[in-house]
Amino acid sequence: MLPQLGHIEALTAPWKLFQRSTNSLRTGNFSFTLGSHRAISLSSSAGRDTFFTHPKLAFGQGYDVLFSPHESRPVTQYAQDEHDFLSTIKSMTTTERLSDGLQIMMSDINTTFNELGPAGTTRPFDSLYELVFQLTTCAFACREIGADPVVRKKALKHLKDFINNETPTAILLPNLPSLPKARKALGALGLHSTMRRIITQRKKSGQAKKDCIQPFIEMGKPDVQITTHLVSILDAGVISTGAIAPCIDPDWMAKVRAEIAQLGAKYATNDDREASLAKQLLSVPLKAWETELPLMDLCVKETIRLHFQLPMMLRRNISGEDIEIPGDKEVIPKDAIIFFYPPAIMEDATVYSNPGVWDPSRFLVTRSEDKNKFGPHTFIGWGSGRHPCRGMRARDFTASLKL
Repeated sequence: MLPQLGHIEALTAPWKLFQRSTNSLRTGNFSFTLGSHRAISLSSSAGRDTFFTHPKLAFGQGYDVLFSPHESRPVTQYAQDEHDFLSTIKSMTTTERLSDGLQIMMSDINTTFNELGPAGTTRPFDSLYELVFQLTTCAFACREIGADPVVRKKALKHLKDFINNETPTAILLPNLPSLPKARKALGALGLHSTMRRIITQRKKSGQAKKDCIQPFIEMGKPDVQITTHLVSILDAGVISTGAIAPCIDPDWMAKVRAEIAQLGAKYATNDDREASLAKQLLSVPLKAWETELPLMDLCVKETIRLHFQLPMMLRRNISGEDIEIPGDKEVIPKDAIIFFYPPAIMEDATVYSNPGVWDPSRFLVTRSEDKNKFGPHTFIGWGSGRHPCRGMRARDFTASLKL
């Protein structure tokens, strides 16, 4: 441990820190320092339930205190901003909005794969990531970015620069200049400049778009805050969804393809009975995509479990006092940052058999490994408790279309 940085391993190797620290403890909960912050890791059954359900463990402040240390907002402002953000996400994932987005997304997918040519070869971790960015921006986040290939390419680079240059040193020593910090700042500036142009054009033209940023414009939110919301949407929608498709093995891929072919044939119009599968799928309604692909759903869920994109989840105690963990005879100090490590559940061999093996059948009704031990907090791929993933419907829908 470095005195000025504290347990930097919490950011560089969080799972190792967790495993080393919990082995000899009665409850598995432990405390440590991170820069100037007091931090608590929760892993006991009561601690886990407290993390996901306590009303005074704030979601937004848990991340902002580390990743946006210069931003200071009153608790009431956090609550209002979070309410506005979640309300907007909810409005964008209604059946009506998703149905509108379906045709846009199907068209983009067909265009992307037609451009591969007769050979149909690609680098999936690159092309599918870019495709998810296109689908997310065009159908949900910001249509001007998604619809323009040049703007989209630049925006994706800015997003990567912003996300990929977050280093432990920059987090713990926010006033220390560094090259990664400069790259991150340039990424943020690029995204903000793009959004400012789009917002200005919309206000001048008076044309409203059916995407996530339009409600924020109508609320009168500052441009910087709208950009922040956009990054949050893209981070959740692109980073997590972009990792799903390339992880399906050949046997399950064959089963999923057969399932999709059956779906296309079922909803094909009379004129499309002999058409390509891609054309048949254009007639599949939203409800069918969401309810008639059970094997695909298993694959998506298992990939999220095995390749969960968050190394840790964060909260912050905003109650102004210590919070007792029921039954553990321990407390969460006021203002502390609370860590929860997803592998503590998602890779627990007492919950999931052979947790390092990709096996979608573990979620079949006959096994139901995600319902055997920790109740609602056993599978946390879509959040849990007070903070479920509000964009879960859109994320799963996007992943299914991509597959």
